[in-house]
Amino acid sequence: MTDTVTRPLLSRIRDLGPTAAVFGVVLLAAGYLAFRGAPDLSARLRPTDPPIVSTRVVGEAGGYDERRSHVGRVEAARASRVGGELGGVVLEVLVDEGDDVAADTPIARFDVARLAARRAQIEADLARQGAVLAELDAGPRAEDIAAQQAEVRRADAAAALAESTADRVKQAFDADAVSQQEWDEARLRAEQARAAHDAARAQLEELEAGTRDEQLRAQAAAVKALEASLQSLDVDIDKAVVRAPFAGRVAARYVDEGEVLAPGAPIVELRERPDGDGGAPEIRVGVLPDLADRLRPGDEVPVRYRGVDAEAVLSAVRSDRTRQTRTVPVLLRLREGSARPPLRDGELVEVRFTRRIEENAFALPLASLTEGARGLWRCFVVEPIPDGGAAGRGATHTLVARTVEVLHFDEETAYVRGVIHSGERIVDRGTHRLVPGLRVRVVEEVGR
Repeated sequence: MTDTVTRPLLSRIRDLGPTAAVFGVVLLAAGYLAFRGAPDLSARLRPTDPPIVSTRVVGEAGGYDERRSHVGRVEAARASRVGGELGGVVLEVLVDEGDDVAADTPIARFDVARLAARRAQIEADLARQGAVLAELDAGPRAEDIAAQQAEVRRADAAAALAESTADRVKQAFDADAVSQQEWDEARLRAEQARAAHDAARAQLEELEAGTRDEQLRAQAAAVKALEASLQSLDVDIDKAVVRAPFAGRVAARYVDEGEVLAPGAPIVELRERPDGDGGAPEIRVGVLPDLADRLRPGDEVPVRYRGVDAEAVLSAVRSDRTRQTRTVPVLLRLREGSARPPLRDGELVEVRFTRRIEENAFALPLASLTEGARGLWRCFVVEPIPDGGAAGRGATHTLVARTVEVLHFDEETAYVRGVIHSGERIVDRGTHRLVPGLRVRVVEEVGR
């Protein structure tokens, strides 16, 4: 039989040429030796021992804890881009990136030369208006009153003389001794003298009555307006020194000395240190609306970061949803005094929310599940074989596949529902090497 197989092959190899012929002979020799050395096929196909499996009893869990893990981000409780309210030329920047500053610490100074000049001008105006007010409040001096009294007497005498002259000219005019022109001049001079006398008398009465209240109030208002302008200017000069609104760390510096800034332009970015004295760190995490509806301020929430577990307290649940993720922002703060490594702004934290689900479900080991059809899962139930294992090493049970739906799972356990019943035994591990209908041998059984 060997000759019958090898002879046609040798003739075909000779037709391929010297090199191919040598290569073909080598392959033919190797195949022949492998065929001669192979064990008997009947020995390779002899029956083997059935697979050995371990099982456990299925029981209803009576509800389970649904745990959801979310990734949160540590944020500074307060962050501000600090700038000058008035703007101007930056004279000095007193901090740099990474510096820790206390509240009210000077950060930068603006040039105040124009403000100082304006303040000097307002001070001069205030001094002048204040002197006027003091003069009005003191009233007329005795010397002024005496001088005005003398002026009244002089005007009185002048008026008397003018009237006497007018009377004599009137008599002469009646006797046709003077002209009409002379009479008119005498008469008008008398009236002018009486008017001057009345004016002098009125001014004397005003001096004797003192300053009017309206004048005092108006001048006092002018003085107060200048004082307010001076105070406003002092505020502007004080604001030329930009101070830290709270204790924190300088995250960024945007300007250097000599730059001209518009009002409100940022000079530095200041962030409250999460592990500083400003309060417990704040964690922001986005959750689905159904979870947000169940959360309340004050709820305790476990968190984990850098391999360390810690406790957080829910501080706020916002009422809006973010446009990008459509989740509801939730804010938490680490519990005061909780032992923890220092947090950094922007660090990621695992936030764990737990909800009790009261639903009849079966608790199965994750290792007992294998992938089924149409997105479902399946497990294997063992059914005993009559007289199984009588020989000592034979099969004792048959595997039956049961389709289940996974409701929830954690690190080791899956909570499922499906066509399984309480009290049945399932294979709890090694299901990847099993198929429905396979006969197995159960050597280990775990209770509920």
